[in-house]
Amino acid sequence: MQSRKESKSYWHYLESKEREAIRCKNLLNDDGIRMDGRKADEIRPTFAQVGVIAEAAGSAYIEMMKTKVICAIYGPSESGKRSEFSMEGKIKCSVKFAPFSSRQRVDTAQESEFTLTITQALERAVCLDKLAKVKLDINITILDSDGSELAASIMCCSLALSCAGVEMLDLPVACTVCKCGENYLTDPCQLEEYQTDKLFFNSSISGMVTVAYLPTYNELIAVLQLGKLTLEEVQKAVEICTDGCLRMRDLMRQCLAERNKQRQNNSNVVR
Repeated sequence: MQSRKESKSYWHYLESKEREAIRCKNLLNDDGIRMDGRKADEIRPTFAQVGVIAEAAGSAYIEMMKTKVICAIYGPSESGKRSEFSMEGKIKCSVKFAPFSSRQRVDTAQESEFTLTITQALERAVCLDKLAKVKLDINITILDSDGSELAASIMCCSLALSCAGVEMLDLPVACTVCKCGENYLTDPCQLEEYQTDKLFFNSSISGMVTVAYLPTYNELIAVLQLGKLTLEEVQKAVEICTDGCLRMRDLMRQCLAERNKQRQNNSNVVR
């Protein structure tokens, strides 16, 4: 017989698929409601505001419950090095997690991955041919991390670029979907993404997809997949993401409309 220190819980003896099945079942109750009270396809209440940094050419702040992101646009400015000369504009993006954004240690690899994905998306959306010989500096800071940070960062950039008056093909929007078992969860929080286990995305039934989307052109400008998903599962996740993007587009347009209305009111007061 094992001593108390040597004994192991029943969890240790379960097969990996059985463990994942238990985790996935716990994400939704019997009524299909998630731990935070949302339905599987429901997006968290979102607050967005533009023009939050006076010194920047354009700026935005987005808050999806506990996920909070701020973005500042500087430029367009002339490229300082001759080696960087280009007839098309360049985007220099930087993504940083604030030291206080999460209880977990900040992952520099994740910052680099976010930077690469956002740059890829914005290069497809911004009319770089109208910004010849100049560069745009985009600084993104994730103030609070609670899931779907990449999607929130892309939308925050989109609002900041609009605030700066940068010409774009369309207003880029983004959404994240997490698949666990047979469930597809839109806009997952951090607990739903990681489920307190580092092996969550190594499972054969779990994964996550983030999509950046141009609604007017019905075009995907960036896709990031984590975990093990079949082609059919990825396609379904992308479809759910695009539906979420269309819902977020309406909120972003409302935010920009309120900003324009505020500017008009201020100009009328000056007159």
